[in-house]
Amino acid sequence: MSARVISKLFLPALLLDVSGQFQARSLTEPPRKICRTSLLSLARATDGAPNVNYEPALFSSRPFAGNQPPQDATQDKSKADAAFEQGEGLRKEGSAKSLKKAIEKYEEALLLYRAVASHSDEAKTLNTIGIVYDALGERRKALDYYNKLLPIHKALGDHQGEGRTLNSIGAVYDLLGEKQKALEFYNRALPTNQAAKDRDGEAITLNNIGLVYHSFGDSQKALEFYNQALPIRRALRDRAGEATTLNNVGGAYEVVGDGQKALEYYNHALTIYKVLNDRRGEAGALNNIGAVYDSLGEKQKALKLFNLALPIREAVGDLVGKAATLNNIGFVYHSLGLDQAALEYYNKALRIYRAVGDRSNEAGTLNNIGTVFFGGWW
Repeated sequence: MSARVISKLFLPALLLDVSGQFQARSLTEPPRKICRTSLLSLARATDGAPNVNYEPALFSSRPFAGNQPPQDATQDKSKADAAFEQGEGLRKEGSAKSLKKAIEKYEEALLLYRAVASHSDEAKTLNTIGIVYDALGERRKALDYYNKLLPIHKALGDHQGEGRTLNSIGAVYDLLGEKQKALEFYNRALPTNQAAKDRDGEAITLNNIGLVYHSFGDSQKALEFYNQALPIRRALRDRAGEATTLNNVGGAYEVVGDGQKALEYYNHALTIYKVLNDRRGEAGALNNIGAVYDSLGEKQKALKLFNLALPIREAVGDLVGKAATLNNIGFVYHSLGLDQAALEYYNKALRIYRAVGDRSNEAGTLNNIGTVFFGGWW
């Protein structure tokens, strides 16, 4: 049997976003045959590039001591606010060039906030710079800013901000492949979330801890943490987070070979994604359901699901997710002995991975193509 490209499992990782909402992160699952997509909850998920939904701690400016702030301080604060808003506008453009320019504006704001001792604004700005560096893939720089942020939260007595920043640091280490380090920070974040009565942050951290154990291949331990996160998300009526965790639970059951349980959870997640009109999440769930049917030997059902996922991924511009689904279709065709059709889909996936510079999945797809030829020679 030929090998599949290893997919990425997206759960929300707690990286802070200046908007005030936490967003999701992705963690890579252990090597498997099925190229699939799962949405994360500290980060909310799909295949390939993370469908990143970072959830930031909310920050508000603290007043100056005294009855009336000095006029020059007020002016500097206004200049800082203006620079920060300019940074926000550039960040929303989303290009690498605009993000780098946004950092310049945030740095300008940071110096002014420090000059007037507006510590919560300083924290907000450090957090945002960390997020932007993470978006640019400069994760060591993101860590630098999150680590500068942590003592400010402690000094302000902001336990919610502290817990969420610890979670963000853990998420960055997770993406860097330093799983034990990630777990260390998640385990520091969890009691801090609980002490702050930050139920949303607690659910995100529980979900992320589950992801780490999933990456270790310990699906039972992963399920233990997912099942702690799930009732919190339901209690908070966080439907998007609930869908993410349901998807992750499905992934854990799939890994242990319980296809029926996996289908139950994936289908539940799918229903929520449809209600939320989350097309990216819907496509990921359809892809996952197709992968389970494939593993159960129900090839035609698998093809039907993959072919439902594919146009959605095209519509939302999810190139890496599209490539994963193309790979899965190719895998099914190869298993049915339709090698020409398999090669057609593998080669489509290969072109996408090369275009986006995804070297790991490019290698996996080349391996899939090789198994078609190898099978023919054998």
